[in-house]
Amino acid sequence: ILAKAGALNEKNATGWDNDNLLPGIYEQYNVSYLPEVNVIIDDVIITATGPKAAKDFGKEIVNLLRRK
Repeated sequence: ILAKAGALNEKNATGWDNDNLLPGIYEQYNVSYLPEVNVIIDDVIITATGPKAAKDFGKEIVNLLRRK
């Protein structure tokens, strides 16, 4: 959804790829896909790989809010 909305254009990102379609979607919308990283912060965008990364994802949201 974020890629299709243009929010990830020219960003590094990861994500949950349960159906193996994410690499193609990210390529189509000019997103650098980094599947080996559980949580990625690029500017003010935070992406994560799924439930196993939820704790780290939450921590990064708090860290980002503290900086703003």
